[in-house]
Amino acid sequence: MYTDKDAVVARLKERDYADNAIYAPREINGITAMERSIGKKLFQEYLSDLIIKPVGKPVLVLESDKRPEINSTASAVNDFADDFLN
Repeated sequence: MYTDKDAVVARLKERDYADNAIYAPREINGITAMERSIGKKLFQEYLSDLIIKPVGKPVLVLESDKRPEINSTASAVNDFADDFLN
């Protein structure tokens, strides 16, 4: 998902991309279509800071797995720390 669709459009228009490379009919192209239109390397260069990558689904793993726990107290404290500090 783009964080700011208007900024995506503005950056690509600055680089003279045609509307059909940027928009689906009356809507901005999705991430996959946009990558195809302008190329993965340029997509990353121009728009990487405007993309939100959703967190993957939780999975059961061995305790030796290096990924952080999501159901731990520490994880919960980190998730809500900003809410309590503001």
